[in-house]
Amino acid sequence: MAVVRDEAARLGPVIGFLAAVVVLANLYDDEGLFHAYGTRPAQWLRRPLRAVFVLASTVTAALRAWTSPWSC
Repeated sequence: MAVVRDEAARLGPVIGFLAAVVVLANLYDDEGLFHAYGTRPAQWLRRPLRAVFVLASTVTAALRAWTSPWSC
């Protein structure tokens, strides 16, 4: 029984966090935030070549800054 109690104590914060995420997602859905934030990228992606270029440039710049030997 102590093993179960220890495991529950260890997983308690994770379960609490996941429950909070579910509650927030439900609130966001009720307010329509998912729809509001989803329409902007959908409009922006009408020009897929530009979107791919911007995404690739952003990822490349971020990885370059993160792995740069001079950033220490």
